[in-house]
Amino acid sequence: MIKEVTNSIKAALYQRISSPLYGTYIFSWAIYNWELVLQLLFGTNKFDQRLAIFKTGLIPEDGSFNYNTIIVPFIITALILIIQPLLQRFIFIYTEWNKSEGLKKKR
Repeated sequence: MIKEVTNSIKAALYQRISSPLYGTYIFSWAIYNWELVLQLLFGTNKFDQRLAIFKTGLIPEDGSFNYNTIIVPFIITALILIIQPLLQRFIFIYTEWNKSEGLKKKR
């Protein structure tokens, strides 16, 4: 019973992280908030202090929420997911053209 629950949780987490949307968003969020992430992971303070700094970076002391920490990575994610297939198509067309030019020169 417990093994089935843990396997289910692992499968759900793997599915979300390996998804292009979730994975790209997590990557974009970490890049956009790199200062907070690096302080949390590699700071010299105790973990509790680093976590407090991380929370303060996301939610300032006045209680408001910084929506840029969510919106900007979402826009970056959308751009990456839109531009990536176009770039892949361009690279495919270029490599096919390059192959055909090479065959023409060979003949």
